[in-house]
Amino acid sequence: MKNSFGTLAAVAASVTALQAEGAVVISPISNLAITDSYVELDIDGNGTYDFLINGYSENVESYDGTSRVVINADTYNLIDLPDGAVVNASEDWGSYGSYWDFSAGTNLLVGLEFSRSGQVHYGWLSMSLPSSGPDLVVSAAWESTPNQGISAGAIPEPQDAALGAGLLATVLLGMRRSRGGRSRE
Repeated sequence: MKNSFGTLAAVAASVTALQAEGAVVISPISNLAITDSYVELDIDGNGTYDFLINGYSENVESYDGTSRVVINADTYNLIDLPDGAVVNASEDWGSYGSYWDFSAGTNLLVGLEFSRSGQVHYGWLSMSLPSSGPDLVVSAAWESTPNQGISAGAIPEPQDAALGAGLLATVLLGMRRSRGGRSRE
């Protein structure tokens, strides 16, 4: 009995450590067409808009004045981040950034900063500026741990989800076995 509680404690500690690391969360935004009007973006899916894409002026803007995008501080143009670049507090941030000067056929990775429950979170937005047809928001993701940077273009690793599910299954199986092994007097 002592061994099973020790095992359960070790597994529980592993689950807690895994949760403490946070996670990259894929946004529900996918292949959203940007027309000549405004497109509102709720990056974290909590029902509050974080960003506005202005199709007229080709800007990505803060929806409420608190969200920010990574920009060139001299020109206020968005910066196309290299895949894997870390988006964090050390960036040059602005409440809006333009993408009008990028060539057709370009794909952009845009760094994001927004507030969720009063805490700062970082994320990224993938945009496609095709040669024909509307510009697109292809995908977006954000880091669930407040104030923790995210790698531009990062998506959750399937093995991370499998590890969490495996640890949970181990805990549940251990609990069932420990209950089943007791005598019922």
